[in-house]
Amino acid sequence: MSGSTALDLFAAAVANAPADAPAGLAAFNADFEHRTGYEWLSCDAAEVDAYVADPWCGWDMPDDVIPSLFAPAPWLADPAQLARIRSDLPILIASGDADPLVASGVLIQQLGQRCRDAGVTDVMVKLYRCGAA
Repeated sequence: MSGSTALDLFAAAVANAPADAPAGLAAFNADFEHRTGYEWLSCDAAEVDAYVADPWCGWDMPDDVIPSLFAPAPWLADPAQLARIRSDLPILIASGDADPLVASGVLIQQLGQRCRDAGVTDVMVKLYRCGAA
């Protein structure tokens, strides 16, 4: 899995954000340089520029999209649902360590632990550091 998080915990953090915090995807760029507004996507400036230049990328989302993404959060965190995963299914959860979705890796570590707690025996969580091999 990539682009994953413990969605219920992420949603709670978003819900508890200060009222003056940036909204929507703009919040993802809060801790990054503000050259394009999409620096959170990659530490490779050329990739960010390619994203910005692509007419199929960077469009504004309707206001109801992000709340609708959070709607399944309780179901996705439900131990009974997680217990339905085959125990012998190997799972790799990968993310960049600066990805705003993972809170410096804490949220994907939590996701990995939830899978282990549900009985999955082969769960690996891999955090990639920008610029590291």
